[in-house]
Amino acid sequence: MSLHRTDSGIPVLTEIIANTPDDAEAAIDLSAPPAMPEPSQPIPAANGADGERELQNKIAAQVLQQLSSQFDALLDQYLHTALPRLLQAAMEGVADQLRRELKENLGPALNAAIKRNIADALQKSDVLENEK
Repeated sequence: MSLHRTDSGIPVLTEIIANTPDDAEAAIDLSAPPAMPEPSQPIPAANGADGERELQNKIAAQVLQQLSSQFDALLDQYLHTALPRLLQAAMEGVADQLRRELKENLGPALNAAIKRNIADALQKSDVLENEK
């Protein structure tokens, strides 16, 4: 995958969200440009360098405002799709770790309990034989 940057200080979306799940990609087409709604306010013509800078700022603010709602919707949909699988994988990892720790800790405790019970049983059998 080749990434094209227009500004080296700003990451592209594919750098931020590197691995999208397969079904999330089917539900969300990240490669298609978002549908842009009509600007809410007309943009005035630029007058000089200050006017051009002001115009750029207004355009950037409008674009950010329009994209933020679309990004929120995409993020919400992505989370609804990806989060259950991520949680399932995390739960499986925790369960596996708990099983390993239980086996490691249960073995010595079980051996000690068996030895104690055998020793108690032998001691009782010795007491019973001595009483005869």
